[in-house]
Amino acid sequence: MLALLLLIPAAALGASSGNASRGAQLLESLECNSCHRFVPRWSPGLAPALARLFRTPLSPTLFATEIWNHAPLMFSAMQTKGQAPPAVSEQQAADIIAWFFAAGYFDPSGDSRRGERIFTSSGCHVCHLTESDQGGGTAVNKWNVTNMAALLRGIWSHWPAMHTAMNQRRLIWPSVNAGQMSDLLAFAQARFPATQPPEMAQGSVASGGKLFEEKGCAECHAASGGFSAYPMYRSATELAASFWNHIPMMTRAPAPLTRNEMSDILAFLWSIRYFEDSGNARRGAQVFQSKRCAQCHMAAARKDFTSASMVAGVWKHAPPILDKMRQKSSPWPRFTAEEMKDLIAFYASTVR
Repeated sequence: MLALLLLIPAAALGASSGNASRGAQLLESLECNSCHRFVPRWSPGLAPALARLFRTPLSPTLFATEIWNHAPLMFSAMQTKGQAPPAVSEQQAADIIAWFFAAGYFDPSGDSRRGERIFTSSGCHVCHLTESDQGGGTAVNKWNVTNMAALLRGIWSHWPAMHTAMNQRRLIWPSVNAGQMSDLLAFAQARFPATQPPEMAQGSVASGGKLFEEKGCAECHAASGGFSAYPMYRSATELAASFWNHIPMMTRAPAPLTRNEMSDILAFLWSIRYFEDSGNARRGAQVFQSKRCAQCHMAAARKDFTSASMVAGVWKHAPPILDKMRQKSSPWPRFTAEEMKDLIAFYASTVR
């Protein structure tokens, strides 16, 4: 439903960033589309098989989990077809994860009927008419719901006018959770389906870091601490809901941002693993032992180890390991998303 092409950094992957455009090309060149119909979630006709494979909402860790658990079936199918498993680097894995974020797989599925009810019950319809700006707010048919940078920028930058209009009409600023935000955007998309591909914008990490300081974000949100005092968000929709709920509580009007600046800030958030699940390294050490990983792998610490590192590792090592395990009649270990999250934290931890 929501799409944003971010320049998504995967910390020190040997290359500096993941890119959704390259990820889309990789899905074709690696022939993933020969078995799976990869389409943006906001597009009609999503293949049920794909929806079952990648549960929604997705996250980098859950993506790595699904790839790992899917490996025996995936590589067996390749072997049956006579296909040699292609090598996938960490950079390429980061690109593919970036595409899934851009295509909306990290966003919860919305219900347009619920969204319409929320649109009315929350008083949105008072200012936002469906096809006219005469209500004072942007018409629903102009909402750019397939471009998260534009949507977030709209929420952020139009707060002063919205706040004044709501006070004049004695309306209370309604709070929304991520599910309700998804429903509202599903309502807008269902009422006025996108006729063009989403506008994609690459963000600059360096510029985003500077903007985070210059716009005053760092005064309350210390990026160096990984936002540990604040809830983390798995999707752009969750971030949009947070923006909406957070703005009225700010002690001063939000600093204006252009669409490109918003893209830069989002790219910066990716660079500090803002959307990456945070696991527990000590529990991860237990997973490493209980899943018998130590039989083949040394537990060498890599501070830059991410979900993309795990995905690349599966593609590189799974085929020969699978052959050895079949010879020994050993089952392929499976992981839950929580176990994978902790295992990745264990590999990234310098504490052993």
